[in-house]
Amino acid sequence: MLALIVPLTALGEERLPGDWRFALCDVGQGDMLVIRTAAQAGIVVDTGEEPAAAEECLNHLDIEQVEVLMITHEHRDHYGGMPGVEQAADVRRLLYSASAGWQLDEAPEAESVQVSAERARIGDRGIHEGAFPVTWTVWAAADYHRNPNDNSLAVLFEIHEYSAGADGPANDPLRLLSTGDLEQEATDLLLAREALPQHVDVLQVPHHGAANGGTEILEFTRPSVALIGVGEDNSYGHPAPEITGMLQRLESAVYRTDQHGTVVFSYAQGQLETTGIR
Repeated sequence: MLALIVPLTALGEERLPGDWRFALCDVGQGDMLVIRTAAQAGIVVDTGEEPAAAEECLNHLDIEQVEVLMITHEHRDHYGGMPGVEQAADVRRLLYSASAGWQLDEAPEAESVQVSAERARIGDRGIHEGAFPVTWTVWAAADYHRNPNDNSLAVLFEIHEYSAGADGPANDPLRLLSTGDLEQEATDLLLAREALPQHVDVLQVPHHGAANGGTEILEFTRPSVALIGVGEDNSYGHPAPEITGMLQRLESAVYRTDQHGTVVFSYAQGQLETTGIR
């Protein structure tokens, strides 16, 4: 289990820590996650809907290069901010999942990105070495569900910790699972096929914590930390009491953008330390 050094009540407006590893961006009612791969580079999962909010988050994080921009599915609260990402940083690779027949390249928001979009496939993998080593693997990338949410990209990130002078990781990697807007029916199918990873340290809660995301994935992964990208006073009722209640019973530390703004996480000696940046 991870030890969380800074409790929720201690979050406030602070300077960006030099050793931060990943960040949950406040982009309103939408999702945006950044996993750091180098001093000024990272992987971005979704962009929220508003370009200005996406650009602001990357500027706060001092990210100038996006090694991979991952779009989980074809809803604008997950890809609408793409022009802001391109405005803030150089995008090297674009990977996405979506319903059959929907092409990210054809979306007006993708016009500013100078690389062609690649449709993700289960088993796709990337390795980013250096000062902030990360490995990622695609676990879900369907295109056949009638509900676009259920075609969401699910990616497991393994964030490795290196100590000074060490030749390899100092500890087992921190495991972070991003799930897009997967709903309960799809996650139940994936769980029945053992097609989602267990032993997850950090879970980006499906569908902004909506009730239709279900609690089974929460009980299966039992995350120490739960991330919820959600707009303040949103009209959807996100996150649902069933979801937050289950996370409380699991004793997960919950970080949600409507309450805490952008939250950055440092990882050292098997522990997470959190900093809030409004």
